[in-house]
Amino acid sequence: MRNRKIEYKKYNDAHKEERKKWRKNNKKHIKERNKKYYQTNKEKIMEVKKRWNKNNRKRLLFYHKIDKERHKNHHDARRIANRNIKIPIKQICQKCNKELAREKHHEDYNKPLKVKFLCRKCNNHWNETIGGKH
Repeated sequence: MRNRKIEYKKYNDAHKEERKKWRKNNKKHIKERNKKYYQTNKEKIMEVKKRWNKNNRKRLLFYHKIDKERHKNHHDARRIANRNIKIPIKQICQKCNKELAREKHHEDYNKPLKVKFLCRKCNNHWNETIGGKH
């Protein structure tokens, strides 16, 4: 058994760059595969997450604290905007002008009261492609 582990490690080390290159060239395939796996095993994944959160409570709180400090402007801007700005009734998305706006979007976290009202689709697109979540 020990010999098999050594051989496996040698194989992994020898093909590390190949796997890295394949992952880079097949991001779409990997994303689809992961999405399909998640859809078929959602309950199992959620159970594992719950168990991990329960068993690693201190670590989880520590991660939240670090995240809050790292993205302080983001958290402060959202808090200020949520307290002071309501999305107007029947407000149309300011990007696509098609759907109702359901989310507030900050382009600059240093200006917490300057927000755009976007539909969920446009906000998600912005976060994934242009801005990033934090």
